[in-house]
Amino acid sequence: AIGTVSPSGQVDLRSLANVTTIDQRTDYARTIGKVMRECVSRERMLAWPERKGGPESSPVLAEAAASIRAGQLLALPLKMADKPVNGVLVLLWDSSKARDRLYGRLHQTAPLLAAVLARAVQPQRLRGGTLTGDNLHSPFGRRRLLFSLFGAAALVLVTLVPLPFRISADCVTQPVSSRAIVSRFDGILQEVLVQPGDQLQAGAVLAHLDGRELELQLGGLTAERDKAAKLRDQYLATGETALAQIAQLDSQRFEAQLSQIREKQQHLAITSPIAGIVLSGDLKRAEGSPVNRGQILFEIAPLARMEVEISVPERDIALVTTELPVQIRFTAYPDTSWRGSIDQIVPKSQIRGNSNVFLARLQFDNAEGLLRPGMRGEAKIAAGWRPIGWQLFRKPWHTLRGLADQIF
Repeated sequence: AIGTVSPSGQVDLRSLANVTTIDQRTDYARTIGKVMRECVSRERMLAWPERKGGPESSPVLAEAAASIRAGQLLALPLKMADKPVNGVLVLLWDSSKARDRLYGRLHQTAPLLAAVLARAVQPQRLRGGTLTGDNLHSPFGRRRLLFSLFGAAALVLVTLVPLPFRISADCVTQPVSSRAIVSRFDGILQEVLVQPGDQLQAGAVLAHLDGRELELQLGGLTAERDKAAKLRDQYLATGETALAQIAQLDSQRFEAQLSQIREKQQHLAITSPIAGIVLSGDLKRAEGSPVNRGQILFEIAPLARMEVEISVPERDIALVTTELPVQIRFTAYPDTSWRGSIDQIVPKSQIRGNSNVFLARLQFDNAEGLLRPGMRGEAKIAAGWRPIGWQLFRKPWHTLRGLADQIF
């Protein structure tokens, strides 16, 4: 329902939804008129039933709601800045859904609706005649006012309707954990038994190092140790105690070196400490080549559980928190989606593809082995409900603000 307010403060009911001709003598019209006059007298939004933190109510609205059997009733005074109230908008509906959002945002539309109403009732030329506030009693005047005001109200209210907001971001899979297999000492790579992609059990042999040089060292050190032991016995027999002690120390030194050689012989077979898949280490062509101590030979990772790393754009990171729902589709499986929630957000940004992003992580079970390290896809992060207008004009608004900052 729409009403106008004259400069003297008189409230006139001008339009009713679904009513072509208004009969001011009906109880319905008189009840709506009372609500409008109550709203104008208080000059504030009124609602029934009253809710904590929302607009206040009054006995007039309670009586009107009971009389016309309305589940929800809202009266909004229409006024432009620094001007008196020039109209009233009354909304009636049954459901209480989205009521709080409507209360919070109708204040933003009131100046616009007041301006539309003021223009609709001011004198205007129309085909040589004059359309004045009195002409609003005619069917054409009422329809024009109704269409203008409700058209503007509908346009503004539609932009305030909240819809689910989803943030799109690139993502990539990686193992939850991985192990690098390194060479314990310098040696020659004799034989390689695995290649990337092989599934392994814990303790599986990956490669063998050549042990012939160690055998030679072992024989030479054994002879030196035995020689030092004989010299020690000879010096003890002749009473040369000092020389005997030196020979004893040489024997112990050779024995320590022998222990190191024997330990290396025990690690000539390079094994995997965990079960998983070989991610890197294609060394078939490197057989016979030397390897250095600490050199990474293989990388192995279990794939029973995979981690997905989402690159959240910097402009959206303020809207992303942990535990937000995420839907992911990988390029390799376009017809399948994975759903989960964000477990962690790395606090420091990184550069990915010439863009500044923040990394969000979550994990998925991979019992079937569909996910492999390095798979890429697109993640949709459900970031709550946002008005349509905010979703449509957020980026253009930020662009305009950036241009204004550069200019001014």
